[in-house]
Amino acid sequence: MTNTANLGQTLLETVQSLPPPQQEAVLHFARSLSLPKPDRPAQIQTLLLDLEKIQTHHGEPTIAVYIDSLLTTIRDMRDRTPYSPYTEVVIALHDAIAVRNAWVNYSAEQYRGAHDILKSLSHQTEISNESAEEAILSLDSLGFDTLPLRMLPNLGQLDNTANQD
Repeated sequence: MTNTANLGQTLLETVQSLPPPQQEAVLHFARSLSLPKPDRPAQIQTLLLDLEKIQTHHGEPTIAVYIDSLLTTIRDMRDRTPYSPYTEVVIALHDAIAVRNAWVNYSAEQYRGAHDILKSLSHQTEISNESAEEAILSLDSLGFDTLPLRMLPNLGQLDNTANQD
């Protein structure tokens, strides 16, 4: 019992020594481990419903509520099932709409296309990595920037861009 108590105390001290943002990340992760596993079909249904509502409320201030719900559900999926091919696809959509608040730049038709892609993918009993890649490419072809945080290929380009400023 003392070994367990010492481990708990050591863990607590280690977390307390971290900067506040890292403490929050560790606590978020610990909470996600203790929560019951989500109902995957219910999460997918929430995503699809949010995408429908986003189309309906496009151009209105209320769209932000559905964008927030969509992003929250995607982040929950990322935290709970990070290696799922379906999660990989929704993370690509997340990045396309969340980085620099790009969600305001997409049309209702683009959101409809994303809905259709995610819906057809959800009907597959087993989602392969190839199917996930095709779905991400389909999001790209709709105009979603699924790689908004591209890395420069080499350091030489970094020097060239710095000199252009």
